[in-house]
Amino acid sequence: SPDGIYECRARGVFRSRGISLYTGDNVEFNDGVITDVVNRKNCIIRPPLANLDQLIFVVSTCSPPPNLLLLDKFIAIAEYKRITPVIAVTKTDIGDGSELERIYSDIGIKTLAVDYNDDSSINAVRELLTGKISAFTGNSGAGKSTLLRVLAGELPPDSGTVELGETVRIGHFSQEGRELDLNQRVYDCIHEVAAQVKTDEGTFSAKTMLERFLFTPDLQQTTIGRLSGGERR
Repeated sequence: SPDGIYECRARGVFRSRGISLYTGDNVEFNDGVITDVVNRKNCIIRPPLANLDQLIFVVSTCSPPPNLLLLDKFIAIAEYKRITPVIAVTKTDIGDGSELERIYSDIGIKTLAVDYNDDSSINAVRELLTGKISAFTGNSGAGKSTLLRVLAGELPPDSGTVELGETVRIGHFSQEGRELDLNQRVYDCIHEVAAQVKTDEGTFSAKTMLERFLFTPDLQQTTIGRLSGGERR
């Protein structure tokens, strides 16, 4: 809210009406309870995000190599959802990203080369985020966390400085947590911690709680090692 941060909980009736809250939702609330969700201008289901202005695709020049077919599919989805696609090319110090920049710049997609030895490239990304609701996506290992940590000031760039405006406040939820058994199933890991989870809305089984976090029954049976860093967190 323009006048501060409020901690709220959703009305229990939302679940019975099949309404789920998405990150980025605009809501109405009263006495710490969310009473309504304002119509979304766009949304994506996994992860649940709403009202995005732009979707930033982090693509590395190598390790892992870019998957252009997958990238093109996601760009098409973003365009269909009326979300502006942006490409941030990482690992330019160990691979050549000029062809990637040329391909996508030629079709009108904003493309930025991220070079941690050049603070102007980091500031270009920062300026791109100003006043907009953005989400970052990309393959595991492409450099999303590194870029976010540099932007958040948690990790210094290789050279130069990153300057933030006086009113800018960046929060970064780290993907790093306790060590997990990568061979263990997702459901077994959660069930070991708590077979029943108590919340303000009631008590839920481990299976139901996982579903509330968009872990389908099939995904619950997969091993932790096959999850992305964000899913493990």
